[in-house]
Amino acid sequence: MAKRNEGRAAASGLRPEPMELHRCGPSGAVRYPGAVYSAERLRWMSLRKTEGGLPAVIRDPEESTRVYRLGGGFKAAGKSYEGPGGFINWMDGEGVRCRDVYGRELVHVCERFTCLDFFDLMHESRFRHWFFLAEGGRLTRICFADSEEKIYVTEDVAQLEEFCCEELAALGCFGLH
Repeated sequence: MAKRNEGRAAASGLRPEPMELHRCGPSGAVRYPGAVYSAERLRWMSLRKTEGGLPAVIRDPEESTRVYRLGGGFKAAGKSYEGPGGFINWMDGEGVRCRDVYGRELVHVCERFTCLDFFDLMHESRFRHWFFLAEGGRLTRICFADSEEKIYVTEDVAQLEEFCCEELAALGCFGLH
């Protein structure tokens, strides 16, 4: 039988179990001011299997979100950043894979604001940006929009925007299935 929510290895200083991210089906919505996204429930499963072929360890994330002012600093995945303009150190030519100022790999997903008519299509230039970082069996989401004054940092993501799931899976990120 698989163990659930096992965190003793990390707390005791032992090497953490290698995990991959799995989608577990629809799970409500993720909400931001002026936007609502369908979400998928996530679960971490170990690469190591039991004799019956099941994951040896299964961990359900325990999501928590903090909201910061966009012009100030913020904290994500245990590190402090000066702001959205100062936390990316390198980005690939496609604007998808990047590294933070600490050298950790992030994945960038962005979406243009919804266009309701031809005028919007011609003049809308705002985007919502998501940066994802997986470290130690936890997924961190950093989200902000070009036109908003807030940055949303979600640690140990349990509900992930459906289209972000599709993007991350297509890129082969975090072992997402």
